[in-house]
Amino acid sequence: MDPERGVILRCSWLRDIPLPFAADTLARVRLGPHSFSVTTVEWTEETFASLAKGPATTRADLTFRSPVFFTANGRRTVTPDQRLILGSYRRRWNEALGEESPYRIEDDVWITTQRAVELHAFDLRTVKRDGGHGHDVSGFVGNVTLRVTADEAKETFGTLLRFALYSGTGARTTYGFGATTVTFPRDHDG
Repeated sequence: MDPERGVILRCSWLRDIPLPFAADTLARVRLGPHSFSVTTVEWTEETFASLAKGPATTRADLTFRSPVFFTANGRRTVTPDQRLILGSYRRRWNEALGEESPYRIEDDVWITTQRAVELHAFDLRTVKRDGGHGHDVSGFVGNVTLRVTADEAKETFGTLLRFALYSGTGARTTYGFGATTVTFPRDHDG
């Protein structure tokens, strides 16, 4: 929530078909028990092809703007594990593309990529947020730097991190958890 602008809501539509409504005609939106007036709609389009064909990179700085958590084996995990972070992007990427897409990230490429990515730095804190029905859910917010240690993983790493803005990170992204922005600093070893 921005005190000057109100609530800033970023939504992604991960399908190759048009939205089922005209986003620029929305007057109000309901988020949980709250209703808000829509004052501005900004619209950008990005294709999976352009995300996949972007530059290879060795480093990315992620900012988690709403709580991030993961679910694994029926349990919630609040750990900034690079495999879980990237895995959430890969899963949504492949789900949105379908089986026949040339842009899918197949298992062999994924294994190489996840082995080559390390959590380089982080500044995180744990917060609680209403997860619905009055139940608080813990997650982390803050900043993480991920780095690639092998040349063969740079392209896939870049693709997944460009996609992070649209997919969000972790569990319950459709409920507003895991809002993520990414910046790509000049590649270096530092």
